[in-house]
Amino acid sequence: MAQLTFNFTAACSYQSEDFVVTPSNQEAFSWVTQSTPWTQNTLLLIGPQYSGKTHLATIFQKLFSAVFISQKDLQIYQEDFHSHETPFILDSLDFQASEEPLLHLYNGCREKQRQLLLTAETHPAEWKIKLPDLASRLMAIPYTTIQSPDDALIRGILLKKFSDFQLSISETVLDYLLTHIERSYLGIQETVHSLNEASLAEHKKITLPLVKKILNL
Repeated sequence: MAQLTFNFTAACSYQSEDFVVTPSNQEAFSWVTQSTPWTQNTLLLIGPQYSGKTHLATIFQKLFSAVFISQKDLQIYQEDFHSHETPFILDSLDFQASEEPLLHLYNGCREKQRQLLLTAETHPAEWKIKLPDLASRLMAIPYTTIQSPDDALIRGILLKKFSDFQLSISETVLDYLLTHIERSYLGIQETVHSLNEASLAEHKKITLPLVKKILNL
């Protein structure tokens, strides 16, 4: 069986062409990449860990020259807001940000009609927000959700993850993984990492016996 070989040099590729679009994430992809402004100029992208939220946010960044803001820098952008004209991205919110600076950032984006993309694993209804004004605003934000992975997305993610590790995988091994791994984004991530570590430790390619060993099958 011929090997599928990849030549990615980056540890993790966030290129637009590497984002696999299937029914599981089509709606989220369409929302993030649409050219027309969102309602309230704000969008919340919800999805499980490792579901591609940061990848989608990076695609948005490149499309619209957006700026990633770290939660610890919210105060800086609040104080220097008027010097920035590009859209903002606040990745992995869930909710650890300082509430008052976030409220001012949100209000500033609405006032200046500047787009703000937020990403999180859960909906604001599950966050313990103390400021009533912030809670009401976050609850009103339009949101889109990345759903559980379908077969096509699992296959695409497996290929991308192995590519990121510059690993070769046969169609036989890929087909076996599709029917035996945990069908979650975290499960895919952990499986690929375990196979990479085993391949390095044993100086072996990713073979069916190695896969069965790692999966305890």
